[in-house]
Order: sequence, then structure tokens, then C-alpha cells
Amino acid sequence: MRAPAFCSIVLGLSLLDACKSKDAPPGVTTSAPAPTPSPSTAPVRAPVVAPFIVTLEKPASAEKRMVTLSLVIDSAAGFGGQTTLSVSLPDGVKLVEGKPREVLPSLAPGKTAREFKLSPASKLSSDKPARFVVEGQDPAGAFGARAERIYPDPAKP
Repeated sequence: MRAPAFCSIVLGLSLLDACKSKDAPPGVTTSAPAPTPSPSTAPVRAPVVAPFIVTLEKPASAEKRMVTLSLVIDSAAGFGGQTTLSVSLPDGVKLVEGKPREVLPSLAPGKTAREFKLSPASKLSSDKPARFVVEGQDPAGAFGARAERIYPDPAKP
């Protein structure tokens, strides 16, 4: 083996050994590994929460002539965006009380309720339900939210 080849091998092995050791030889700088964030220093992100929750309060027993329903919008922190409430009814059912469409400029923290009277209740079925839709849009247009409730609920006979 020639001397230059042997020197290259020895030099390469010594550099490899120097890289493995904790103390670098003089004149050689090493960089410390990037610290990994511990759970206590990791940034905490707030959970994503719906801007509102919608429930439809139904009567204990429905009359054949008329049914009264309450639509409740619960917004724990309030919602600064425009919120639209709309009602769609199957053929033959009329909205006796309440607005078929209402636009709220914003929702205050807490509950907002609207009452609706539908007649005749006998025309409502799981195949032909009344639909209540609440849609909200962030003022900047960054996100929106939508909830739909129906009566009678086809999942509950």
C-alpha cells in the first residue's frame, strides 16, 4: 500500500472518531443538536369550538292541528358574524307564527330563541319534515358555521 493512500485512510478514520467524540479536537467546531420542545414549553393551542349550538325543542306530544317548536341558538362566546335563520316546510304545511327567514347581524353571548307554530301538524312526517337551518359567516369571511334541525326527527320514531 502506498503512503498517500494509507495516510488518507488514517486521516479519515481519525476525523470519523473525532466527530463521534463529545470533545471536538482543537480548531474543530461542532453544533449542538436542536433542542426538542418539552411538553411544558410546547405552545398550547386552544381547541376549535363551534361558534354556536342549535337545538330544536319539541312538544312532549304533538297535536294533529298545530305544533309549536322552539329553536334555541346557544353561543357561549357570542358570534360577531351575520347569522341567518331559515325555515322550509313541506307542501301543505303553513307557518302560522314566526318568520320563514331572519338575519341577525350578530349573536350575543348566551341563548337566542325563536318560536314557530306550524299547521297542520298532521302533514309533517319523517319523509316530509320541517327544516330549520342556522348559518353564520365570520365578518372577515374566514370561516362559517351551519346547523340544521328537522321535525319530526327521522332517527326518533
